[in-house]
Amino acid sequence: MLLKVTRGDQPLALFNYLFDLRKQPEEIGVSLKSTELVHTLLIVPTVPGRTVEELTRNFRQIAKLNPKVQKTIAHYSLSLPVEDSGKVGSFEMGQISRALLERLGHGRAPYFGIEHHDTDHRHWHLAASTVGYDGKWISDSFDRYRLRQLEKELELRFGLKQTQTRLVAATKNLSTGEYRLKRRTEQLLPKERLWAALDECIPLSNSLTRLVIELRVRYPDISIQLKEKAGAHVGISFAVDGIAFSGGKLGRAYSINGLKRFHGIQHEVNSKGLLDEILALPLSECRSLYQAMEERSHIEQPDPLTTKATHQEIYKPQLDF
Repeated sequence: MLLKVTRGDQPLALFNYLFDLRKQPEEIGVSLKSTELVHTLLIVPTVPGRTVEELTRNFRQIAKLNPKVQKTIAHYSLSLPVEDSGKVGSFEMGQISRALLERLGHGRAPYFGIEHHDTDHRHWHLAASTVGYDGKWISDSFDRYRLRQLEKELELRFGLKQTQTRLVAATKNLSTGEYRLKRRTEQLLPKERLWAALDECIPLSNSLTRLVIELRVRYPDISIQLKEKAGAHVGISFAVDGIAFSGGKLGRAYSINGLKRFHGIQHEVNSKGLLDEILALPLSECRSLYQAMEERSHIEQPDPLTTKATHQEIYKPQLDF
């Protein structure tokens, strides 16, 4: 099973795609074109509406309950391998959809599903409000990591082919005690939160300095410590909720050497001073540095974190503290 998610604020554009006539068998497409009634195609709907316009209006009404939420709708796609397509019918699609949306926090929110028929394998889509009927925002924290976990859980629960494979270097393991704690709390553990944050930031980084600033800006609740020996950084550790792990304890690919070997994260000796300064910066200044870095990248100038410029040289053209 393959699960994907995107988020946005344009339900009409999403629904027009979901109910595209080309995604349906010809006889259904003809019916949709003549009547514009889509409600008979919906999987597990928790929102009223017989047409695209009615569904859009109802999603927008719920979004108004919490004007602070910018991305008001989540679009999940679920795709099965050909071998599993015959095992899953409408009833099973509904079961899988409910289980997924409940686990992701959409249980008390407007949502519906629609199957597409334009491929040789079974796949369907779910549209879910990120504002619940109670007006509360449904958090998207670590959603892509949670989807990877749910892929495995749903495959086991519904007897589907297990499609995920992992490199030995990227293998992540919880201890027996951690597994028990996870079953008891049904929450992401600190170690899992660190894995998710690192897995998001590592692909965006080509140097340890860049990785550190990505983590600081995107996950300010995570702290980073570097172990120093003979004037060089020789180790790294990460902490969240007051619980710290060395990179090596998170997995071989998360130590300083592992970051370089398995992810191409470089750490040059001459970047030590800049890295130490970034770790010491207040979060507001770290965000300003990150913004300056992004602005330079948009006009195709060199990334200030991969050059030999000093901290003061980076700040001087744009920032005034």
